[in-house]
Amino acid sequence: SRKSGGQVAPQEREHGFFAPRHLHLRHTEQLGSSALGHAAIIAQAYHLAVAVIEQSDNFAQGDKLRCGEDYSSDPLIDEWSAEDKINLLGHSFGGVTVRLLAELMANGSEAEREASGSDVSDLFTGGKADWIYSVTALAAPHNGTTAYLVRDAIIKDINATAEERAVVAMLTVATAPHLDRALSDSAEYDMDIDHALAMNENISTLKNVYYFSYPCSATERNADGTYSPVDGNIDKLFRACSVRMGKFTCTTKGGYVVDEKWFENDGLVNKISALAP
Repeated sequence: SRKSGGQVAPQEREHGFFAPRHLHLRHTEQLGSSALGHAAIIAQAYHLAVAVIEQSDNFAQGDKLRCGEDYSSDPLIDEWSAEDKINLLGHSFGGVTVRLLAELMANGSEAEREASGSDVSDLFTGGKADWIYSVTALAAPHNGTTAYLVRDAIIKDINATAEERAVVAMLTVATAPHLDRALSDSAEYDMDIDHALAMNENISTLKNVYYFSYPCSATERNADGTYSPVDGNIDKLFRACSVRMGKFTCTTKGGYVVDEKWFENDGLVNKISALAP
């Protein structure tokens, strides 16, 4: 993709939920469905130096945010405006994060504006949809993942194998909340299908922004309609999770029916979830 005049628009890449987090943020109901998603956005905004957020009464209930280093003196993108658009590229949960960032850039946060008054950060004022050229998501769990439901099923299964038990450890250690956080301030919460669908209700599709979403699959269809990982296509760490995901069905607590359309996966994210919100 190119800007007017033939120049290549710069790109900002955001990692997924296995990448280190830049800040700690407690969940509040005013945030809507995702505290962690907003936390990742604020950290990304710091890195891009779109805004410096000294304190956010609404987002942290009066506690000062620990937002990592302020890059305003040395931003990744030297020029970012309606005339100097950028492309946003996110992998895994980073794909959801860049969609949320685009939403805030365009429409801001009414709750944050009400809570902060005249001290509100530019990140929450909106009116910057035309600063973004495109949003691209790679293997992003737009609609959540069955991986955590599979983990819970493994925990209850007395016949689970050692490889399957390792799935429990992988998901719990990598994405569960810190000891001083609530569950709602974790990737595990955001990856829950019901919570992901609720998050989507608060993210609009912006006019004049190009959207691309690339799902991945490391599985193939079996004769019985289930899916199994293809040898060489998936890391051993994710194989047992992929096998379970390839045949897992349920009805979520929120009433969403997870059926055979969710079988195909890349080991952590279901292909149907990564196609589009």
